Amino acid sequence: MPGPGSLVQPKPETRKRQKARETREARAVVTKVRAACVERDGRCRVGSASTLLGPCGGESQWSHLEEKRRFKTRGQEPEVRHTVTDTAMMCTRHHDLYDDRKLTLAFLTKQRADGTMRFTWNGVSVLSVPRTRHLTHT
Repeated sequence: MPGPGSLVQPKPETRKRQKARETREARAVVTKVRAACVERDGRCRVGSASTLLGPCGGESQWSHLEEKRRFKTRGQEPEVRHTVTDTAMMCTRHHDLYDDRKLTLAFLTKQRADGTMRFTWNGVSVLSVPRTRHLTHT
């Protein structure tokens, strides 16, 4: 029992509990941002632009673009790491080509993925505009 004048310190949060809380908080951000990307891009942002870059293949995947690639953002807050303007939906085939740096992209507006993008593969370029535009960026 603490003596007179001593301060009782609360127990710190356990690592397991802290990690679970952080995961729940991140999941809420991911769910919101991914849903906005699906609404904006559909199944595949590349395939919806043109068939010149080859047919779509595989499942729809959420792709982190350019400086927001996942390996570059580990440890950042979910609101910084996962944003609508820096992610896009791609089929497995186009996502793999992008990750292998065979398919390149360029943001052509300051809205980044919410605006027009140019995709290039094997010397062929196509422009891609979003199906819908978002007024708020998460």
